[in-house]
Amino acid sequence: MYQFDTRACALGEGLLWHPLSKQLYWFDILGRKLLTRGPDGLREWSFDEAVSAAGWVS
Repeated sequence: MYQFDTRACALGEGLLWHPLSKQLYWFDILGRKLLTRGPDGLREWSFDEAVSAAGWVS
């Protein structure tokens, strides 16, 4: 079994693929975080309220 990321999500949803960076993003809705794992390691952003969707704006 392969595990992409070891961080636990209280409610992990809202997968988003960024085609230019070739990177997957997802939300921990109850944890109020946006998470990713890329070539430079794990990253996460925290929010003051629950978030569950994102989009790319040029």
